[in-house]
Amino acid sequence: MSLFSRNIFFQRIIFPNVDIKDIYPVASLFSPRDLLVTMTLVSLLSQLSENFKGILDFKDVQRLSSIKFYSKVLMFARPCLTFSSIFSVSKTLGQELELLVSLSSKERFNFLYNVLNSLIVDNSSGKLSSEFKAFNDPFELFKYRKALSLKCRSVMLATSIFLPHSIVFGIPVSQINLELIVRSCRSLWSFWGLDIEDFDFLLYKDAYSNFYNVNEMSFLKKPSDSTECLKIILWSVFKNFSNLKDGLIFDDNIILRNDKNIVRLENELGFIQRSGPLFPNELYLSSYDLKDNLIRVAADQRKSRALVLESMVKNSLDYNS
Repeated sequence: MSLFSRNIFFQRIIFPNVDIKDIYPVASLFSPRDLLVTMTLVSLLSQLSENFKGILDFKDVQRLSSIKFYSKVLMFARPCLTFSSIFSVSKTLGQELELLVSLSSKERFNFLYNVLNSLIVDNSSGKLSSEFKAFNDPFELFKYRKALSLKCRSVMLATSIFLPHSIVFGIPVSQINLELIVRSCRSLWSFWGLDIEDFDFLLYKDAYSNFYNVNEMSFLKKPSDSTECLKIILWSVFKNFSNLKDGLIFDDNIILRNDKNIVRLENELGFIQRSGPLFPNELYLSSYDLKDNLIRVAADQRKSRALVLESMVKNSLDYNS
């Protein structure tokens, strides 16, 4: 095996705070969509956060429209709810040992599938403090699983923003692309003992279903490979949270250290744009004007905004030169 091949083998993305070994017994509940959509959102948030390191503080990053959009999708999209709910079930199998022992393999799958579906569609809140009660009370178990699911998504979101480099091995977070996401998810699928042919079949089936069931996707290609399939699946998820029309346009008013003012994954998806910032007009103020406290504060705020934008432009030019 060549050095390049070994490097590719060791490059992967992980789900923050998720032990994939724990998920092994319930991995058959997954579809490729659940893994791919969740991992892509974690990666998008990480690439954006990494771009603003040393330029914006975390509070400003969290206020950006694109960050808020991706965060909302990660917290509420069906694939992400499914992923985190399967995680919560995997951590609470012991509470239902007596019942699971009495069921056949097929009955166990059907039972867990029904539990999973109930967790996803239910809008009630959870309660982590009910862990010990969960062993004796089905209702408390349900609330505990809901809380675990929410915590799973919240940790993934926080890690993506505050510790973006912790989601990758063997590659900078800025270099994450769609191919690596597919490869990482396919590797997980194989690790759990699931059939890779099933992964590919379900991925293409999902993409084709979305491609031919709508007429709004003229800017996307017919699914011909795994990455094209992922683009279509992402589009089908995003359209539930935004009126895409000709694409997804963010008005972040920022400048990224990337071409086209979008991160690598956004560029590969092909239907995402980000508007640039508007620089405040320069205004000459006399020393007499600046004696007024109100005017001086307003002038300082405008100067501070201009300096931030100038820093963004400088970083962008240095990065692309």
